[in-house]
Amino acid sequence: MDRVRESVYRRISGSPQTIAGVTAVFAGGSSGAQVNANATSLLVYPDLPIDPTLSAANQSVGVRVSNSVNSAGTVVFASKRQTRRFLRVANQTGEKMSVYVQYANKRQPAKGLEWVPADPASAEGNASLAYELEPGESTYLSDQGGSITAAIVRLWGVTASGDEFVDFRDQDLWLVPELQADGEHYYLGKDVQDFTFAFAR
Repeated sequence: MDRVRESVYRRISGSPQTIAGVTAVFAGGSSGAQVNANATSLLVYPDLPIDPTLSAANQSVGVRVSNSVNSAGTVVFASKRQTRRFLRVANQTGEKMSVYVQYANKRQPAKGLEWVPADPASAEGNASLAYELEPGESTYLSDQGGSITAAIVRLWGVTASGDEFVDFRDQDLWLVPELQADGEHYYLGKDVQDFTFAFAR
């Protein structure tokens, strides 16, 4: 399935409905509908919830977005496929600690993962980014001047007294654990979400 660059949530009930030349049949009741960016297909996710933070007006029937789709009805929630989350870590050990991370995102299809600073399976696999956290500190990890966003990380830490937290030093930690029907890891949202990992005794 092509990557959906922009989509909408709608409340829909009843029989065939046409959206800017795209026709789809829906069962009765509420459902989430996703329109791709060029408006050539309609993908239906019956169990996809409407964002509860939206007002009732914003949750009502309507369609927005896409250059080839005219706006109709009321304003609705624009969304897209997200394959990353921001990585936030919290030091709940009661001590100063060092935190180490390697992170990865998918390259173009069929090209695997791109790891930073090094692929754990490579000869340079021990290379990692290092951070110092004070007791009680919670922070976004950053690299190259910006907060890290990733699909997968390797993450571990060592306290000042030598306690080690290494559950995810040698195995992947998915920041996007949601596995969809097409076999891909992603979630739908307006913005990239946070993933918080707490180091705690």
